[in-house]
Amino acid sequence: MPRDALSTDVEAWFAKAREDMRLAEVALALDPPPRGPAAFHCQQAAEKALKGLLLRRGVVFPKTHDIGAVAQLLPARDADLEPLMRRASRLTAYAWMFRYPGDLFEPPADEIAEALATATEVVDTLEPRAMSAAAEDE
Repeated sequence: MPRDALSTDVEAWFAKAREDMRLAEVALALDPPPRGPAAFHCQQAAEKALKGLLLRRGVVFPKTHDIGAVAQLLPARDADLEPLMRRASRLTAYAWMFRYPGDLFEPPADEIAEALATATEVVDTLEPRAMSAAAEDE
């Protein structure tokens, strides 16, 4: 993939991640807040940021919502991300848990606040790495 096209694709992954974070924040500001959808968007933000960094690193990733499985594909140069990725992997269940009708409960407010904090940390940590990698490629 040409560098310009790669940069555009990486930026698009992070734009979508930030959009998901914004949707989670907007959901949580409603009264009452739909915490299930907010949880989903937290998971999506972390997943998309991780995939954006992997794309920048030239790593092919599977079509899965399993953050832990995708994080295992990070190259050795990103080994310091392991503790953050371990925390982020807890968001994986939010990809499906609250999206469909059934007997599932709404997640507690403190759980969603933690999910949003984790997703924010993932995006805020991975995006600069992906963008600095773009500068190194030039």
